[in-house]
Amino acid sequence: MSASDWVRRVERLLEGTRLEPLARRVYRKMYSIARPHSAQYHRQTVEVMARVLTPASTCVLVGAHRGSLLEEIVRLAPKGRHFAYEPLPHLAARLARRFPGVSVDQVAVSDRSGESRFYHVVDHPGYSGLRRLGSIPSGLTVRDIVVRTEPLDDLLPADLPIAFMQVGVGGAQLQVLEGAQHTIERWKPPIVFEHGMSAMLAYGTSSAMVWDLLVGRYGLRISRLGDWLARKRPLTSAEFEASVGFHPEAESSFLAHP
Repeated sequence: MSASDWVRRVERLLEGTRLEPLARRVYRKMYSIARPHSAQYHRQTVEVMARVLTPASTCVLVGAHRGSLLEEIVRLAPKGRHFAYEPLPHLAARLARRFPGVSVDQVAVSDRSGESRFYHVVDHPGYSGLRRLGSIPSGLTVRDIVVRTEPLDDLLPADLPIAFMQVGVGGAQLQVLEGAQHTIERWKPPIVFEHGMSAMLAYGTSSAMVWDLLVGRYGLRISRLGDWLARKRPLTSAEFEASVGFHPEAESSFLAHP
């Protein structure tokens, strides 16, 4: 077990005590060392938010997980109305406790209402999802649970302007984005979304499918996070497809924007 895994377990034991914030900070430090690419995407996402949000902006977080990004949203837009969606019961309950001013809903955001099997990777919840990823390391405990599913358009107030969205759902991004058609077409919010090869293989979602939806149907553009922050031009379809894969320059987080 890695050092970050041990710190994660300690953090869980200290949850709800006065030592929880300290354990959370230690875990983030260990996580940034163990997973530098993920830590970089987090920093870049926070910088994107710092540029596009005002103190009263409304934000949507799909796959809120442990709340590290939600914490930044509340800091940057303290007067805004925010919505966080998380299918795992224990994480949703934790988010509701930590962020009483945020609308937290225990639901798997998708393209249809109903129920679905959900693969909960107990040791690493970030690997969890509506499909079982082939990249899950061996030896991890995976539990099948049933979760409620809803389209984002049915969850959000129709007339509330949305300033920013983040979609981190382990491969189900196409379903989330398809279920948010009204929201995206009306408000055109910047959307940070995950799109990597392992999830593509599990869900059968190609880069062309994501491109056709976001660019072709919704009229957005797609950039690498670092490129947008550096004010570089958006990606072409070919560049977006080439950015995803199992190679050293591969990306797994992108920004869709007007």
